[in-house]
Formats: sequence, structure tokens, C-alpha cells
Amino acid sequence: MVRSILLLRSLFKSGVFEESRLAAIALLVLKDEEDAFWCLVAVVEIIMPQDYYSKTLTASQADQRVFRDFLAEKMPRLMAHFKEHSIDHSLITFNWFLVVFVESLVSDILLRVWDAFLYEGTKVQRRLCLIPTPPPPTPPTPPTPPTLTQLC
Repeated sequence: MVRSILLLRSLFKSGVFEESRLAAIALLVLKDEEDAFWCLVAVVEIIMPQDYYSKTLTASQADQRVFRDFLAEKMPRLMAHFKEHSIDHSLITFNWFLVVFVESLVSDILLRVWDAFLYEGTKVQRRLCLIPTPPPPTPPTPPTPPTLTQLC
């Protein structure tokens, strides 16, 4: 079914490979090929900026520059850490934005993100990228075994 949606999409307008992952999420939820096709068209043509999926990915690259500035404003320590270690944030975030987290989140969370994305648009992507994740809980300290004198 994904193949036929992409074939129709290619006839409708040429795009890039990333659209196949968007088509897959549409099919996962909608299950009807025609509905999935029109959902894909709505995402690519209406919700996402023009040229987001063009061969040059112009709008996608611009989006990364805007996000870099946003990240510097909201999380300056993280950006300083990235600079100190010569890390380009777009190596991490570019695919998140391009396929709207399809490959990065488990399905129950992904579906909630997509609900918000379809309702509010692309601002959901930037908001989601800025959610700090709590550190993993520290395991409880195991009780100390009793000493021999305590046992006797």
C-alpha cells in the first residue's frame, strides 16, 4: 500500500524519499490508501513550508538555522556544550524535523505528537525538541548485609 501511495504522490508532484516514512505513518493510522494519500498531500503541501521536501531541502535547512537560534536562546548551556565539542545540532535534529519524529518515538507517543502536529502545525516540532528529559532514576542502594555479630 505504501508503494501505491508513493506512486500516486510521484504523479501528483515529485518529492524526496522522506515522504515514504510520512506515508507509512498515515497508513498506520488511517488504513485506507486514499485517506493516507490525502493526509500525505496535506502534510507535504499545506502544513510543511514550501520546498521542505524539494531536492535542495532549502526550507528544511532554513528550519535548522531557525531552530539553532531558538536552541541558543532557550538552552544556552547545551549550545555552548555543542560548540565546545564541535557538534552540529542538525546532525541530530534534521531527520526529526524531516519525518516529524516517525523514526524517533515509540508509536503511542508518536501518535500523540502527530495529533498535535496535524492540529497545530510545525511549531510542535520545535516545542518537542526543547522538552528536557529527566535523568534516569538512580537505583536504590542495596541494604548492607548483616554482620556476623548481628546474626548471633
